[in-house]
Amino acid sequence: DSYGNVIKNKPIQFDIRKNGLPDYSYVANHKYLLPDALYLRTSIGCYWNKCKFCTQALNKYKHRSVEAIVDDMIKLSKTYNCNFICLSDEAVPFRKVGKIADLIINKKFHILWTTYSKFDTKFTIELCKKIIRSGCDMLSFGLESANQRVNDLMNKGVNIATVVENLDVFRILRFGCAIGAMIGFPG
Repeated sequence: DSYGNVIKNKPIQFDIRKNGLPDYSYVANHKYLLPDALYLRTSIGCYWNKCKFCTQALNKYKHRSVEAIVDDMIKLSKTYNCNFICLSDEAVPFRKVGKIADLIINKKFHILWTTYSKFDTKFTIELCKKIIRSGCDMLSFGLESANQRVNDLMNKGVNIATVVENLDVFRILRFGCAIGAMIGFPG
């Protein structure tokens, strides 16, 4: 405020589990988005919610079920004739990414999709092959730092050795991977 006091906003009182689909009807022919691509938010906050720099700490983690996510992807695809959906959450737990892939495959739904996840588990070649088969063409991760000490200071909950093993799986499968890094974290 004008007196130099920090003002803390109240947490968002929005329940992602009860919302409807985003309305993209106002975006004629997706001129403001990637061609034939739409974004779908499936959670509020972050399931990890422990990073020292996190802005999501104000929001209690709330998320939609795998069934609701895939149903929403199908509805968006049919309603707006899109062939690419980005799940634009802070991070979708990797096990949940696998369950989304399972359901897409079981429903015989053909779409390209991507999402953000976290390097907090080991990825097997079999699991990644299934995710690729479901139409996921790339995963994005906020690694922040390849230095274990800095990652520990950030409280990322990530083991760099596991990250290297996971990247090797992606390399073997030629699976797309985007990694975000943070420069200048104190410590």
